[in-house]
Order: sequence, then C-alpha cells, then structure tokens
Amino acid sequence: MFKYEIIDLSHQIDENMTVYMDSEKPKLEEVHTMKEHGFRERKLTFFSHIGTHVDAPAHMIEEGNFLDDYEIDKFIGSAFIADFKNFKLEYIDIEDLTVYEDKLKISDFFIINTGFYKDFYNDKYYLEFPTLTKEAANYLLKFNLKGIGIDTLSIDKLSSKDYYLHNIFLKNEILIIENLNNLDSLKNEMFTLNISPLKLKKADGSPIRAIGIKNL
Repeated sequence: MFKYEIIDLSHQIDENMTVYMDSEKPKLEEVHTMKEHGFRERKLTFFSHIGTHVDAPAHMIEEGNFLDDYEIDKFIGSAFIADFKNFKLEYIDIEDLTVYEDKLKISDFFIINTGFYKDFYNDKYYLEFPTLTKEAANYLLKFNLKGIGIDTLSIDKLSSKDYYLHNIFLKNEILIIENLNNLDSLKNEMFTLNISPLKLKKADGSPIRAIGIKNL
C-alpha cells in the first residue's frame, strides 16, 4: 500500500478574509435554511481571483488562454518550494535561484515561500514582500514549468503598474498561483501539487483548493 501525506495549501474563503487592495470581500449569503426550507444553501458572491487562486493567461493577455482551454493535467504535477522567509532584499535575482536548478529541471511547479502566508489575516500582509526581478523571471522560462506560485497577494509588487511578472509568465503559458498557505509543511523535498480550478467557462482565474501530496 502506498503511504502519503496530504497537505492543504489553501486559505479559507470567508467574509473577513484579506482581499487584493480595494476589491470587495466575498459575500456568503444564507438563502435557504433548515428551519424554513428543510435544507441549507448559500449564495456565494466573490471575484475570480479571491483567496488562494490561479491566474490564466487571459487575466492579463488579450488573446490569452482561459483556464478552461487547458486539459486537467495542466493543473497537476511535481513541485518544490524555495524558502525565502528570511530573505532581506527587495528582489529575488538569478543567483538566488541557480542553487535550485537541479530541482527546477524536474519540476512542473516552482513555489516561493516568503512566510507572508502567516499574516494573511492582518495588515502585515500588505507590506512589501520579496519577489522576482525581470532577469530572474526570464531565467525561469528556460525550464518546462506549468506554473509558479507564491504565498502573497500577487507575484508582482503591489505598487506595480505594468505587472511585468504576470506578463512574462502568462505570455509563456506559465500559470500563476497566489495566496498559497501553509508552505512550511513542505520543506526541501519534491511533492505532487494539485491546483485544479473550478470548471468555469471563460475563467480568467479561479479559487482553488491547492493540495500538496507527499510520499512517506
């Protein structure tokens, strides 16, 4: 029998969660109740990039693919997490990534752990976090990645006006996963990542239940 551990890498969607800049918080409205209707049902109102989510190229690229343009295997594959929790600089550059080159060669997903996920429910989550330089992003294009993820509100700086990292990756069919959670649970090891989105038509993005599967 195979032995494995399944790890939840997602934030919960609730009405008090942190959202991007001035976006509206989700509304989880109780429409049908046990007392009145004999069953429970809620109306869910939220943006396609709420919480832990994946960006499609169509999010930023005029003629880019939507999530539903991809086969399901685009969202599942091998992954590893690079630890930048104690990184003191504003940007992660090429020389900070080359130490991971052997893992990048055999990975479908590259995940950046800044440690910011621990502050998801407080104001620290909006502070400046480390992210990639243009040169580092272009370096990652040499590998056969399906996606790149981070535990912050955006792969780009919150002050960015041109979203250069989004554009570099999405133009090259590399999906972007944002607001990942619980990344310290997977350290210095390869694992299987599942970031399957909701099966929405014309999905520029979608909330996901990101799952890490680790063999024991």
